[in-house]
Amino acid sequence: MDVEAELYRAWVAGDRNAGARLIERALPSVSRFFANKVVATAEHEDLVAMTFERCAKSLGGWRGAGSFRGYVLGIALNVLRDELRRRAPPVPMGS
Repeated sequence: MDVEAELYRAWVAGDRNAGARLIERALPSVSRFFANKVVATAEHEDLVAMTFERCAKSLGGWRGAGSFRGYVLGIALNVLRDELRRRAPPVPMGS
């Protein structure tokens, strides 16, 4: 059985330790993802935290297709997109 899938199922079932272990395994990849996209360390840390918060809020969303790492990096990409949209200057109406 795939270790990530086993840990994820345990996390969904309420095992916080399994969730912590799974996050620990994915953290370096997510951290590298944002390190290559943002400059400020505090911002980088905030985006990593937001990624894992979203992951926890959508617990049960990963169906085991692909790797958990890939699933979390997909969440990270959405977090980055949302942040970039938030920062973009408003588009004037009627232009």
